[in-house]
Amino acid sequence: MKEVHKKAEVYITVGKVILWKNYEQFGTVDISEKSIHYANDVAENWENGILKEDNEYIIKLTNQ
Repeated sequence: MKEVHKKAEVYITVGKVILWKNYEQFGTVDISEKSIHYANDVAENWENGILKEDNEYIIKLTNQ
């Protein structure tokens, strides 16, 4: 089974968590009305595989 590299970056000033998969941007999660703790949880859950790619709150890139 091929290992999937996942990374997330929190940008609190623009209200987004940017999600990366295999070194390419996968999508974003809007955190504009959320706390920094929520944003960090989103990032951690993505990187650990808890937040799945089909999650309704992920705004996927149009070319996905």
